[in-house]
Amino acid sequence: MQGGENRRILLDLKTVLEDVQAEVKREEEKRSELQLQYTRDRCAWDLEKAELKCRIAQVMVMMGMCG
Repeated sequence: MQGGENRRILLDLKTVLEDVQAEVKREEEKRSELQLQYTRDRCAWDLEKAELKCRIAQVMVMMGMCG
């Protein structure tokens, strides 16, 4: 009976390990998606910031010419 019980325990442990591995994989995929989204958002923000700085500079030049 000892051998059968050991086998059952090993199979249970294998199932638990597979579940944990699947969960880790899902979490890693989520992390990767969030990291990619952050990078995209940061690039979009940097571009918008640069465009606004350019507009400010243009307005300042125009105000200097007209003022």
